[in-house]
Amino acid sequence: MKRMSLYPFWMGMALILTQCVSSQPTTTSSPPANGRVARTTAEHGLENGCPLDKLTWLVVSKEYSDGDLAALAGRLSEAARNDAEKLKEMTARGESTPLEMSSNLKDLVEATSQTKMQVDDSFYKEYINNRMAICSILDALRKGSIKKDESVKATESAFRKVAESFDELSVTHKNKAAKKINK
Repeated sequence: MKRMSLYPFWMGMALILTQCVSSQPTTTSSPPANGRVARTTAEHGLENGCPLDKLTWLVVSKEYSDGDLAALAGRLSEAARNDAEKLKEMTARGESTPLEMSSNLKDLVEATSQTKMQVDDSFYKEYINNRMAICSILDALRKGSIKKDESVKATESAFRKVAESFDELSVTHKNKAAKKINK
């Protein structure tokens, strides 16, 4: 039932924010002056794209494991929750630059997307819904559509909604896996 309550939030965000998130995010980077490529927080920060940008690693199939999907949804939820906590700490410190934050969710998706994962249609749709919501918020931040003093709280709220959504998905797939075992 909670899942249905998130639907108006995501649809409202999609309508409010006019940026189309089906395209690749705009990123700019220049090579370091010394020619060395260093792994910095900025490379893994939110200013370099949306954490849920990658889609090709998710393959909709009838051959999937509910246990694996529950675990993946749980890891995605935990990473989004960790990012929300970082943003909460930023608010407490009075910082207002969430795009500079290094994202656990982005790191997880980057690492996990190195291999293909078979998912069911509902998992894929939920991932897409979360992608649209979080990427819309980040695009709005990049464009200055969200007031600077509200940017961290808006981003934190978006990450919390993503975490809740993946929590629900994890529970759903855990229940499905348990039913299959009990048959």
